[in-house]
Amino acid sequence: MPAASRTDRPLGRQRPVCFHDNGINPKTGKKQCKVCLEDPAGQFPVYISAAGKCTRCTTASDGCISCNSKGQCNDCNWGLFLTPKRQCAPCSADGSCKQCLTQTTCLRCNDGWYLNAATKKCVPCKGGKGCGRCDKMGTCQVCKEGFLFKSATKTCDACKDPLCAVCTPTTGKCTKCIDGSDFRIPVDIWQDSKGVCRSCSVTGGPSCKVCNHSTGKCRQCWDNFGLSGVKCKTCKDSHCFQCNGDTAICKQCFNGFRLIKGACLE
Repeated sequence: MPAASRTDRPLGRQRPVCFHDNGINPKTGKKQCKVCLEDPAGQFPVYISAAGKCTRCTTASDGCISCNSKGQCNDCNWGLFLTPKRQCAPCSADGSCKQCLTQTTCLRCNDGWYLNAATKKCVPCKGGKGCGRCDKMGTCQVCKEGFLFKSATKTCDACKDPLCAVCTPTTGKCTKCIDGSDFRIPVDIWQDSKGVCRSCSVTGGPSCKVCNHSTGKCRQCWDNFGLSGVKCKTCKDSHCFQCNGDTAICKQCFNGFRLIKGACLE
């Protein structure tokens, strides 16, 4: 078997890499790393140690984005603040604060909230749960997806269609459907000729990946399913990537398996 390439190796075994090595160690005067690349494992921030080497900041708490030469946290991610013990802690228990000095002093709120100038705490925007952004007084300015903005009352009402992202303020008619590709498991969503948003997982079945937008019937199934007419059937072999929908016999296996007489073998 050929030697594993760098990308094939487990990320946790890779060491942080120096990007610019033209720095000077203030103690020894010797050449050292000046800029490190991010942690290949993507788990910890990387800092330059006193020895001038790129090192993972494994002692930092979750949410830390940079460390000093001692491996102590210097800065935290959005929604977190740096405690005197150099640990990252949430700005607010309800997730309303985006940037803060301490847990009681918020500087910037997340969408759907506004900052109370006196208390330095985030307060829900007026205009209902559909309000996405409001002014300093809490008056709603922009609604979240799936809600329509009523300028007269500065409130947000839900669109009539649950799959609608944008609808008209006067009639509530949908002008744009939600983007199904943003879901954890992508869903094919489209708007039919009557302006109604349709979901392929409903019209074509939960195993359907892509539908015919004119008829709503399935034309492509998810992995490990085969298309039989307009319905998806489970492949006989669990390691099968694509199979004949009528017979459920495998035509293509997942990577790492070989197709032998309709079966997927390692």
